[in-house]
Amino acid sequence: MKVYYAHSMHLYGAAQEFRDVELLEKLGFKVLNPNSKKVQAAVEDWKREIRSSGSNIMSVFVPFIKDCELLAFRAYMDGTIGSGVAYEIDVARQFGMPIIELPNLIPSRMRSYEDTKVILELLGER
Repeated sequence: MKVYYAHSMHLYGAAQEFRDVELLEKLGFKVLNPNSKKVQAAVEDWKREIRSSGSNIMSVFVPFIKDCELLAFRAYMDGTIGSGVAYEIDVARQFGMPIIELPNLIPSRMRSYEDTKVILELLGER
């Protein structure tokens, strides 16, 4: 299955990008990374030729997203989602694709047994 890996440009070439691609590949996905030479060549073509038409740079990514069966995205560390990734998520929704979020800050989100019991009681689950 082919997955489109939506992530902020600030992660291009960063260790987190490599870890995410590695994780997706270990899960059995073929990863389409917008930081790949093929996609970046399309971006450069847009900059040279299409920019004058007034189209949005993000439109370059639509056919690449459409070529996949799933979209996996990485939010910022605070959980927010930048406008470019949000655009890509919206495109995937329009195509009816499944969308998954790559995990963030897992150790800081883990709760102790006691904390979990309190949270469940507050939610009315226990």
